[in-house]
Order: sequence, then C-alpha cells, then structure tokens
Amino acid sequence: MSFEAVKFDYGNVEELKDLARSCKEIVEFWEELKRKCDGLTFKDLQEDFDYSTVLLGGVDSGGEYKD
Repeated sequence: MSFEAVKFDYGNVEELKDLARSCKEIVEFWEELKRKCDGLTFKDLQEDFDYSTVLLGGVDSGGEYKD
C-alpha cells in the first residue's frame, strides 16, 4: 500500500490562504460534531444527519476517494 504525498508550496501566499481556509472548515466541523455528540451514541447522531460518509469514508490504496 502506498500513498502519494500532497505537494504544497509554503512560500505561496495563495496556497497558504487555501490551507488556512481548509483548516478552519475542518475545525468548525469538528466543533459541530463535539457539540452534537456530547453524550450521544453514533446511532443517535445518525438520526439527525448521516455523518458516516464523512467519518467512515477515505481513500483506497490508489489514492481514490471511496464512500
């Protein structure tokens, strides 16, 4: 199994802005999950919204996204 590293130019201001925006979205989603999951089981959480595709999705060994 092998994965290709994401190339990122830390000297490029636009790439840094894109990275910051992506990180902010991830943190906001994590905070939403924390609020909604407090004391709930995964099954209870799914009744509100099916987060399984986000939490259980991923990439295969070829780097392709799989639900």
